[in-house]
This record gives sequence, structure tokens and C-alpha cells, in this order.
Amino acid sequence: FNIGYNIYNKQALNALDYPWTIATIQMATGILYFVPLWLLGLRKAPKLSGDDLKTLLPIALCHTGVHVGAVIALGAGAVSFAHIVKASEPVVTCVVNALLLGEILPAKVYATLLPIIGGVAIASMKELSFTYLALAAAMLSNVSSSLRGVLSKKTMSGKKIGENLDAQNLYAVLTAMSTVLLIPMMLATEGTGFLKAFKDVVAGGSFTNKSLSA
Repeated sequence: FNIGYNIYNKQALNALDYPWTIATIQMATGILYFVPLWLLGLRKAPKLSGDDLKTLLPIALCHTGVHVGAVIALGAGAVSFAHIVKASEPVVTCVVNALLLGEILPAKVYATLLPIIGGVAIASMKELSFTYLALAAAMLSNVSSSLRGVLSKKTMSGKKIGENLDAQNLYAVLTAMSTVLLIPMMLATEGTGFLKAFKDVVAGGSFTNKSLSA
């Protein structure tokens, strides 16, 4: 599913080079899934105070970085290259755990990471569509993902935040918070040019409104 999602993402970005806008639309789409579940009582809605939201803000920032970094990387380079760099996430996670949690793993574990580092380095050197933007964005996604895991562990371990905040509702809340964070970033970087570009692409005949929206 992830590969298919990335291919569709790449096709959308090839047609409309607005990664911040596309990332925001995708993140906001999640709201259309979980809010009806809460309103209809199919899931218990979380109850959070202002202090709870402040506590979750750093995790939401990381959640945002994971998604927008991946989308920008796909737009700036090949899908294969984005997957290559994302493969180095275990290395980043080990570094983050060591720095923030003081978790030092056995040398044998670190040794297993060497093939990953070497493979990513070789593949990056031979990648014809290599760009520093794609590399930086993919690494942003990696670092954000690792930090999200570490911060979630530190924040949620032995501490009750709000009510009904299970793993699924936590992801939903982070998605909503990320949407709010992304909107001003999107407007600052790309404005509302996406709307005109969308109409121009449809007018060009390569896509219909339905096929481009899908």
C-alpha cells in the first residue's frame, strides 16, 4: 500500500508541483474519517485540555515533519530514491534514542546498521535523479519519525493525558493538529496558486477534475 500511495503521490506532484498544498490536503482528509466516528459515537471522542494540547504539540510537529518531508522528497526526486533514503530510518532512530533516552544498544546491533548505511550511500551516489532537496526532505521525514516515536514514548509513559486518548485517537488528534500547523506553512510557501494550477491542468486536457482529485 505504501508503494502504491507513493506512486500516486508522485503522479499528483508531477501534475501539480505544490507539495505543501498536497501534503495539507492529504492531512486534512484524515479529519473527514475520524470526526464522523466521534460525532456518531462509533468511537469515544478524546477530551483534551489546553495543557494537554501543549504537551502534544512537539509530537504534532514531528508528525507534520514526517508527512511533509516525505511529500516534498517525492516531488523533488524519484520514488525509488525516497524509499532508499527512508530505509535509513533505523539508523536515525538508534542515534535519537542514544541522544535523548540514553539507550545504548550492543555493538552487534549497531554493526547490522552498517550495510544499511553503505547501501544508502552507494544508491545515492548512483541515483540519476539525485537532488539535495529530495535527500534533505527524506531525512527530515526520517528524523521527524524517530523523534515522534521517542517523544511519544516519553510523553505517554506512565502519564495520563486527557480522556479516551488511546493509540487511534492519539493519531487522529495529531493529524488534526498537524493540519492546523500545515495551513499557515502552506499559505506562506505556496499561497493559493494551487487552485489556478489545478484549473489550468484540467483545461489542458491531460486530466479531468475527477481523475486529478483522485
